[in-house]
Amino acid sequence: RDLVIKHVDAWGDKYIGIIVKRGDASGKLTAESNGVIDNIINQTREAFAHPCPLREISQDVVDISEIKIIFVGKLTKQAVWRTENEIRKEAYIKTYALGWLVEEFTNYYPEIFFQGS
Repeated sequence: RDLVIKHVDAWGDKYIGIIVKRGDASGKLTAESNGVIDNIINQTREAFAHPCPLREISQDVVDISEIKIIFVGKLTKQAVWRTENEIRKEAYIKTYALGWLVEEFTNYYPEIFFQGS
């Protein structure tokens, strides 16, 4: 996991792992990639298999309960299908393109772009 988000609600704390990947030299990310999809699948499985030490927000290690994957570059439907379906049996996982992330932050947290300090 490249980033971990602590989500607190009425049911307790949940830790969400974020994996960020970019496509090949052309920016394209496909299911027949040169190992990028395989790398994501392995990285996700490792995130669920091993507790995560987060000294900044916890005295101990935490368990990742869900994974969000953010792709930078062109994303094929096959790449999304393969990523989500090869891991879905083990845990909740959702795949996003970078455009979605920028749009959501613009809609809900515009200060990140306009008040960067």
